[in-house]
This record gives sequence, structure tokens and C-alpha cells, in this order.
Amino acid sequence: MAPLDVIRAGTLNGARTLGMDRDLGSLEVGKLADMVVLDRNPLDNIRDTTSIAFTIANGRVYDQGMNEVAPRQRPRAPFWFAQTGGEGFAAGATESHSHGDHAH
Repeated sequence: MAPLDVIRAGTLNGARTLGMDRDLGSLEVGKLADMVVLDRNPLDNIRDTTSIAFTIANGRVYDQGMNEVAPRQRPRAPFWFAQTGGEGFAAGATESHSHGDHAH
């Protein structure tokens, strides 16, 4: 596959398959526009899709460290799995205080 065909397979064609191509899958006026900004051209080499400079999601721009850089500047908070004591819990899991063990 040519690099452009690979990109289309993961964006526009995927959106079409899910019936969501009216809202996402390509950059067009009126569509949702979460995207990545690359440092290199993936049309020259498809491996350049890993050269992510910025991620744009929900109108916010994040750098490589996932620090918000626009529209405001705000450092990334610790990920949920890296908080308190270094132990991670699955989303929705709770810690049992009565027996000192963790619900999994």
C-alpha cells in the first residue's frame, strides 16, 4: 500500500466503515478535528507517523509530554495509574480500607 492509502485506511475509511464519515475521518469544515501534527511527512515514509509534535483534542493543543500549550499553558497532571503510592487501579475500581486490600 502507498503511504496515503495507509493513512486513509486508518482515518477516512475507518470513519466510513463506522458510518461516521460525516463527522470525522478527514479535515473539512464542520467536522470534528482531533488530530496530530507531525514533524516529518508520512507520505515520504509511513514510519514518520510516529514523529508527533503536537496532539490536538477537544480544541486543546498538547506537546509531546501531553502538557497543554494552547489555548492555555498548563502542565500535565499525573496519569491516573501513576498516582498515590505508585499503584494503579482500573477505572472505577476502589480501594478497600477495611481489610487493607485492593478491589481488582
